[in-house]
Amino acid sequence: MRRIISLLLICILLSGCGRATDRTPEKETVPGVDVKTGQWIGRGGSFCLEPASYPANCEFSFTHGGERFFVMVPINGPARILRGEREICRIDGVFIGACAEEDCFWYADEERGGDGNICVSVHQTDYDGGKMDVKKLQLPQGCYPRSFALAEYGFCLNCSDRLRLFDRTGGFLVDIPHADWAGTLLKSNNGEICFLTKNESSGGTVSKINRETSQLETLFTYSAGTICTGDHLSPFLLIQSDGIYHVNTSGETVPLVIWEECGLAPSGIIQVEEEIDGSYLILSTSDEPMRMRQADPTELKARTRLTLAAIGNVGSLSREVAAFNARSADSYVQLIDLTEGGLDQEQAITLLNTQIASGNGPDMLAFRGNSLSPFPYIRKRMLRDLEADLAAVPDLDVNDLVFARPVKNDCGGLYLLSSDFSVETRLGLRETFGDTDGWSFDTYLALARTTPSDRMVMYNLTREYFLEQSMSRYLRQAIDWQDGTCGFDNPDFVRLLQASKDMIETPEDASNMVFGTNLMADGYMATELVLLNRVISLAQYTRRIGKPVSVIGWPTQDGSCGTDITIRPVGILTSSRHPEACLRFLKDWLLHPSEIPCYRPLLEAQLEEARHIKTDAQDEPFAVSLSSPMTEEEIQQFEKMISSIEHTTLYDETVLDIIRSEAAAFLAGQRSAEETARLVQSRVSLYVSEQHN
Repeated sequence: MRRIISLLLICILLSGCGRATDRTPEKETVPGVDVKTGQWIGRGGSFCLEPASYPANCEFSFTHGGERFFVMVPINGPARILRGEREICRIDGVFIGACAEEDCFWYADEERGGDGNICVSVHQTDYDGGKMDVKKLQLPQGCYPRSFALAEYGFCLNCSDRLRLFDRTGGFLVDIPHADWAGTLLKSNNGEICFLTKNESSGGTVSKINRETSQLETLFTYSAGTICTGDHLSPFLLIQSDGIYHVNTSGETVPLVIWEECGLAPSGIIQVEEEIDGSYLILSTSDEPMRMRQADPTELKARTRLTLAAIGNVGSLSREVAAFNARSADSYVQLIDLTEGGLDQEQAITLLNTQIASGNGPDMLAFRGNSLSPFPYIRKRMLRDLEADLAAVPDLDVNDLVFARPVKNDCGGLYLLSSDFSVETRLGLRETFGDTDGWSFDTYLALARTTPSDRMVMYNLTREYFLEQSMSRYLRQAIDWQDGTCGFDNPDFVRLLQASKDMIETPEDASNMVFGTNLMADGYMATELVLLNRVISLAQYTRRIGKPVSVIGWPTQDGSCGTDITIRPVGILTSSRHPEACLRFLKDWLLHPSEIPCYRPLLEAQLEEARHIKTDAQDEPFAVSLSSPMTEEEIQQFEKMISSIEHTTLYDETVLDIIRSEAAAFLAGQRSAEETARLVQSRVSLYVSEQHN
């Protein structure tokens, strides 16, 4: 971690703290079009993206005669095959895969017997759903089917430890072993089945299946991206962050489309399939299917390209970016995962800081989990304080940002924006804790000492976890980033260390793994860890418990509010050439939340809906649905919880790492709390001084 900070400081010195306020915005054009002649000059083709008709929750699809068939695989209940909107087939076993031929389609499902044997059924069905033939295949014990593909000679099952090849009558041909749980089946455009194995970091290997030698023979390797079945021009297609490429059996690539040339920036693409009319169906993690069709260059409208960089964890963000790009007429966002190509977290951060130092950094940064900390960028004034910017945005009141106070408390300004938030906190019975939003270390220790050994205050609690949670909150009062000073060598910090050692551990083991009961109401646990990501979540948990509860969060030194707000923030770099366009993206994002809205008018609208509409929560297995609207008391408790939160879950991971390493010897009984406090003070002082200078 220290190496990361040192590299960051070097980059900052080179870049003049990342400022580029004298750079004037450039007029954006579609790079693939010659501005003088209007002719296409791109390396790839001229394409546009349009919404595609595709049912929600569809697991798989195939085409026949220009018509698309959809395989629906719900969490509960049997899989179904739809022809358009009409169900033509219901699959009784566990769906494995499906393939289409001229006069019928094939699909495979499995059933497991009580003796551990696995039976795979391979069905032939006509396109109106009529059964034509069923082949029953018995697999060896421990050989679990994963995917199914149809070939000229017959069909192939990719199982957990081998490929099993069969002829068209279901007769066994050959086994080809592979590494356990490795690889998937991949079809080329001529119907030949290949075997694809992916590298742990990025890229993979495409191999030919040789039935004669019972071996896999490498065709080619690729360094990054996703390989899928090709189109009429090439055996395979390669999806990469910058576009889609034709790939031949030697691994040589030719661009099909380069996104930037077309003024496009889709993200999270997982599948591309050519349609009969020459267009392409594109599926992505955004759940927003698209149709990519060839377009005349005059159709491609110039939009301002904004870049948003992240260090991994881009799943939900890719959906949100794709949705904005579909709505926006004047700009689009290109989401860049800097770990693509096999970079680890440290390497990706180094690359990011080098780009910023050279003046080629992104417009915005996404901070997800602990992969990238915002604090070094805030302290070196590399992120814009958005309060004044947002105050100038029409029909948006900064006072309506629910997260604003916690963010400013932690960051010293409104440098970060988030469209939604969630709350991970602890509940306790009101009869035990009273009507409060916090509890102290003394309260915890007193309760832990009087709790019977067959019960617990907190589930799966260890000294290390207690230390981490407690220290992350203490950092806020211990460090003054403005002055470059810190205070750890004091009685308060020593007391906190001692509390981490005195606490009673309740690590998860076979004797205390109790689920599916009302543990708090039954007195088995004094507190319960919960995740609140919808406005009805707190009411759901309260109703399940069946008794009045208090939202107490984590115990704190003084018993103050122990609950923090979790946001998924984005910040705008001061070096961005397009701050106004970035603000338009952030405003649009703010108005389209996925979890609890951070924008108060949307939050109040959801609460109003909860007052009147019954809510189904079948997608939350550990909560219950609301069989009746939220009561005013439940709404008031939710609002009180939100208003009491003073901080976010954003902490300085470097300081936490220092405390963890120095406290390990103390928790092991090899060092006193006072000596540990002095060592932490020495190391953190040096780090804070480096950050301050």
